[in-house]
Amino acid sequence: MQPNLDIELVICTHNNAAQLTLVLDAIAQQQVSDSTQWGVLVVNNNCTDGTADLVEQAIATGKIPLLHMVQETTQGLTSTRPCGMTQRTAPWIAYVDNDYVLQPDGGEQTVRFVTQHPEARAFGGGRVVLTWETTPSPFVLGYGYCFAEQEHGMQIQEQRDCLVVAGMVVNRKALDVCGWTKRQLMHDRIGEKLISGGDFEMALRIRGAGYFLWYTPACVLKHLIPPRRTSPTYLKSMNMGLGTCQIYADLMLWAGSFSAWVQSAAWKTTKLSLEILSQTLRMWLGRVEPVDVAIQWSFVKGRWVGLVQLLQTDQERQQSLMGCAKL
Repeated sequence: MQPNLDIELVICTHNNAAQLTLVLDAIAQQQVSDSTQWGVLVVNNNCTDGTADLVEQAIATGKIPLLHMVQETTQGLTSTRPCGMTQRTAPWIAYVDNDYVLQPDGGEQTVRFVTQHPEARAFGGGRVVLTWETTPSPFVLGYGYCFAEQEHGMQIQEQRDCLVVAGMVVNRKALDVCGWTKRQLMHDRIGEKLISGGDFEMALRIRGAGYFLWYTPACVLKHLIPPRRTSPTYLKSMNMGLGTCQIYADLMLWAGSFSAWVQSAAWKTTKLSLEILSQTLRMWLGRVEPVDVAIQWSFVKGRWVGLVQLLQTDQERQQSLMGCAKL
């Protein structure tokens, strides 16, 4: 029998036991009002690195209330996030990635916001502070968006167009109304493939269904960044994935015909290509760092890849994506 919970924290994980240990340790330190029933669900996505033993040990200690683990064999966040939602019936789901550490008052801040803003249906994705395991090269600091860095000030905001999904707290009704519960339209992280479409889709579809995305600065998350994610190769791959996802997101927000969108997307991407070509000329003159130009080219390449993918996909999928998140 499922417990009657108010909030369920869902952690989707694949072979990241070292950082998951820190995430669970932080959750164990949460101080939440006794009147709030909350639990934690770990969705094990084909882990082979000791994650299962780690979670079982955490369950045995009893430090985290109602900690459970389920298996999801279909690889990728597109499968694990819905799995985490359907396994429980709590009206609020808090998605916490396996490398995001909550501040000690994170749970209490979440409960406080729900109490003070009962009209909200999606919030959080608050301040995301990057925490480097080793000091990165200076150029890496200019690419905070690649690591979901988020800082929109110290005031609550109720009309953000998009928010980081890691750390977002979503009301089940919003996910049902926007259609995300029944069908997810974009792929997300699959193993080591750097795809971020699921984050874009969930946030945009909730917003498109008429619900505000609330930014709550009191909810602070530390995003743990290992050295392997600070290399130029990683940043190029990440930007290529982001470029592809941006194309899909543009189609989700489009209000016209598919052919008109293709023309618009091709024109925008061509303009970006010309801008990067200009940056390449500046690089030859020693005015721009080669690594920055390479990363920017990767983003534009990702947009072209996304456009070709959508041109080649079947008409039913094109139509399901087109305008599904427009206001």
